[in-house]
Amino acid sequence: MYYSNIFGWFNNGQRNIYDNFVKLADNVQETNILEIGCFLGKSSMYLAEKIKESGKPIKLHCVDYFQIRDDWPKNIKQKQELLDTYGRNLLIPFNNHINKLEVQNIVIPYQQSSNDALDYFIKNDYKFEYIFIDGGHDYLTVKNDIEKSLKVIKQNGIIAGDDYFTSKKNDQVQKAVDEIFGNEVEFLNNEIWIVNKNQSV
Repeated sequence: MYYSNIFGWFNNGQRNIYDNFVKLADNVQETNILEIGCFLGKSSMYLAEKIKESGKPIKLHCVDYFQIRDDWPKNIKQKQELLDTYGRNLLIPFNNHINKLEVQNIVIPYQQSSNDALDYFIKNDYKFEYIFIDGGHDYLTVKNDIEKSLKVIKQNGIIAGDDYFTSKKNDQVQKAVDEIFGNEVEFLNNEIWIVNKNQSV
């Protein structure tokens, strides 16, 4: 598939949950998926291609800074390599992938922070059947992303995310997920955390 040639991180757990999002999506009524944290689009293009193959009316909303920022990446060598290869504005290569896959009618990018994007969705009463959180990995960012995602997830929707097991125990991602969801959390492949929301919040 096209995504395999895109630089980035994408594990089997995320692949499985994305496959499930497409499988569960309605054949007739439009489904909306929110992906927080997209980088160059490796995971986004995997999901977009799956959506295209399914023929289902699914929209994929992709939120990311799409920028090489002064404070990111922290690895100076990696930062310079990314700047040399892609430039500072990562939305340009991201949109190039969209065009090459011909998924302009599926993927909607938002070049802003997750906080600003979620505020926009809340204000405009956007609702999503599925949300995947893989943006900032510090405790406050993850907690904020989850709390605001709960305001835009549909009844019986699914919220999932990455990096629970790569976080320090009782810190960062783990701390935020456990504080908010407690025993509601399930895990996939020891990679992905998943919560099924049985009622609107």
